[in-house]
Amino acid sequence: MAQATPSIADTKSNKGSNKPFKEEKKHGSEKRIALHKYSEETLGAGNMLQAVQLPKNEDPLEWLAVNVVDFFNAASLLYGIITEFCTEESCPLMSAGPKYEYLWMDGVKFKKPVKVSAPKYIDYLMSWVETQINDQRIFPTEE
Repeated sequence: MAQATPSIADTKSNKGSNKPFKEEKKHGSEKRIALHKYSEETLGAGNMLQAVQLPKNEDPLEWLAVNVVDFFNAASLLYGIITEFCTEESCPLMSAGPKYEYLWMDGVKFKKPVKVSAPKYIDYLMSWVETQINDQRIFPTEE
């Protein structure tokens, strides 16, 4: 009898399946924590336009920083759930269907585009984003 392909719903019972791929990033300041709470409340209300709009009298850069961190955390959690289904063997390249292949380049370690497996691409991407989030010149955390 053929074995059924596992689904994302099945991962609840798999070890490590509910862990994020990268450690969750914290918001770092009281202001950003408050903006994060506001963002969660508006998302829960079901009004997407309200959820993404800059709140009145708020700094657009602070709002952007909060949402970048939230998106990073959500992407990390999602990838942490599906990582066991995309291995070096099962996903030998990063692609979007048969027509599009993604090459990795960060301008630092990889100065020219290189072909890498999907898991490596995601690891490089998440590490690159994490580096940007941790860069005080890009996302200062002082109040």
